[in-house]
Amino acid sequence: MTNSTSISYRSILQNRNFVFLWLAESISLLGDIVFQFSINWLILAETGSALQIGGNLVVSVIARVFFKSVAGVLADRWNRRWLMVSSDLLRGGLVLCLATLLWLMPFNILYIYIGNFLLTSISSFFMPAFQATIPNVLDKNALVAGRSLTMGTARLLQTLGSAASGLLIAMFGVHWGILINALSFFLSALAIFMIRISRAVPSTHHPLNTSALFGDAFKGWQFIRSQTILASIFLLFTLTDFGAAFTWPVHVVFTEKILNGGPQLYGYLATAATLGGLIGAFFIGRYSHWFNRHIGWSYLIAASAWGFLSILFGITSSPLLALGYRFLLGWALSMIHVPISSLLDASVTDEYRGRVWATIGIGSSLVTPISVGLSGLAADHWSPRASYIIAGTLLITNALLVFQLPGIRNARIDRK
Repeated sequence: MTNSTSISYRSILQNRNFVFLWLAESISLLGDIVFQFSINWLILAETGSALQIGGNLVVSVIARVFFKSVAGVLADRWNRRWLMVSSDLLRGGLVLCLATLLWLMPFNILYIYIGNFLLTSISSFFMPAFQATIPNVLDKNALVAGRSLTMGTARLLQTLGSAASGLLIAMFGVHWGILINALSFFLSALAIFMIRISRAVPSTHHPLNTSALFGDAFKGWQFIRSQTILASIFLLFTLTDFGAAFTWPVHVVFTEKILNGGPQLYGYLATAATLGGLIGAFFIGRYSHWFNRHIGWSYLIAASAWGFLSILFGITSSPLLALGYRFLLGWALSMIHVPISSLLDASVTDEYRGRVWATIGIGSSLVTPISVGLSGLAADHWSPRASYIIAGTLLITNALLVFQLPGIRNARIDRK
């Protein structure tokens, strides 16, 4: 297979290990969608409080930030396949316990908060191992096609899962939605158990203790700083998310006050973005040979388009145009995420891949709360339109700045 040809989805799907990994993620993701829908609906039905739903999200963020660095170390030091299987089995058992508790005992929000904290904590150990395993089962030139398939499937499941969740809860109740998530974890564990990879667990010369964990985590940071491409990707994520986060708190307000729509239009806008991401991801996989060679240019085009579309979305008053802009925004996001994720896969040695995936987005986590706060101030002081215009301007500016970094401008995956 030469660099000038595309990697077909048919050839990807003949890769037994990738298929089982892809199935595990898809099954688990569908269960997560049903679970989150069920939990949020249960909290709303029992408390009527949006604040308590928000508290559940805060619990997830705290758990993720707290365990992320440690999880990356374990993904590099332990057998990733068994780490994922163990995480799935623990999550499945935990969700079963939570479902039983909510079924037999009077409702208590603390059950959900504690359960969600533990569930997110365990998930923090699964994700770096999963992300780091993809390059273990795919050839370098197949990474873009493989990433596009996993992202496209995720977008499709998000679209179908939300609708299915509402129907499921209406017919059977929220507790069955929670149980479905437990089942999805056990099925995911079974799929991962079927994977056969040759990666050996790296030998270590020091015991696994607190000092070793923090020492290995620090080595991961040093590795990112020492690699031009990784340092560039870290800056790319930080700057891009700083601009993008200006739109996060105003979607609902914009839909209501500017587009004069309600929850139904808000759902249509979310679906349009998801469909755009789905089609965009499969488009990238179809032309993976171009994206393998032009990752920097694909980022510049997509991030600039994202910025222009955000501005156009912010100044429109037409729901129809807004739907079109959101569809194209979803497409642009796929053009950023799939190639850059594939570049990260190809740029990191297996020894550090878990730590890099666990920590590469830390800069984004630090700057996005600032963006969200500034966006709320701008929307309250001027208009929700201002947040989109600021976001678009920042995204275009950041795209031009990041493209000047040699690690991004000259990036390609198929270089020998």
